[in-house]
Amino acid sequence: MMKLIRVLSTMFVLTAFASFAFAGDYADFKFIGFSADGKYMAFEESGEYDGSGGEYSTTYYVDVAANKYALSPSVYDWDMSSMPESRKRPMLAAYNAKVSTGLNKLRIVRGNTGRQVVAHLLNDWSFVEPVQTKSYFTDADGKETDPFMTNYEGGMISRGARTEKVIFNPQLWSYTQNTMDFYELTLTSSEAIGCSEGLRFEMALKDKTHHRDLPIQMLQKDAATIPESRHCPFGYKIEQVYFYKNRLAVFVDVFSQGFEGPDLRYMAVTGELEYEANGPG
Repeated sequence: MMKLIRVLSTMFVLTAFASFAFAGDYADFKFIGFSADGKYMAFEESGEYDGSGGEYSTTYYVDVAANKYALSPSVYDWDMSSMPESRKRPMLAAYNAKVSTGLNKLRIVRGNTGRQVVAHLLNDWSFVEPVQTKSYFTDADGKETDPFMTNYEGGMISRGARTEKVIFNPQLWSYTQNTMDFYELTLTSSEAIGCSEGLRFEMALKDKTHHRDLPIQMLQKDAATIPESRHCPFGYKIEQVYFYKNRLAVFVDVFSQGFEGPDLRYMAVTGELEYEANGPG
């Protein structure tokens, strides 16, 4: 039987509540984990608003195979410009209680994240092509200089249409490194319609783990017009990939232009690898 991958046909835009109103911040990401059977997973993004100030945290509960929310997200959103300090602690306590209830209902296990096979964090510029740009300094004598210096400006913010590929193997053993079995995951972005400088993208997975010429699996293929909830992103970047049993979870950085600077939120592509679950037919 040909290997089939039941993938999540839509993407989750993991935007913190009211992020459009309070722009110019990078969300912190935390993968909470899968349920023991791998059917559900949860993750959190959180941060502090620029500008008006405040804090936010949102936990998302995902039905992995169905690519949809299993429960409504739990949201904590404290706006210091309109809410007194006295509301902060009880709001946060209520949020934590809702998170615990959601995790218990779906039997999601904290820390049960499976095997992390890719981790290209924002401050890892190992695979970024550097450029030379002028920088201005004042030396000890007060003299101004403007030397050219190495600049990894493409590392922190992925800007513009591009193609990114990650290659990985979720199974390694000490007695055999298994370097001939691997997956190729490719993200390709292109111009979106009706969104100034906004990009859409597609994500494809090539299975090279069974020594067969299996077809490329399209995990995500955006329509020409992307959802407004993405806020016209100018760049995407694969940050982390996890395998758990026969499940795949890919977390993508989504960069959009905020009022005071770039915003970072997350999207997830998840799918179930049916070949791994059923074997060849």
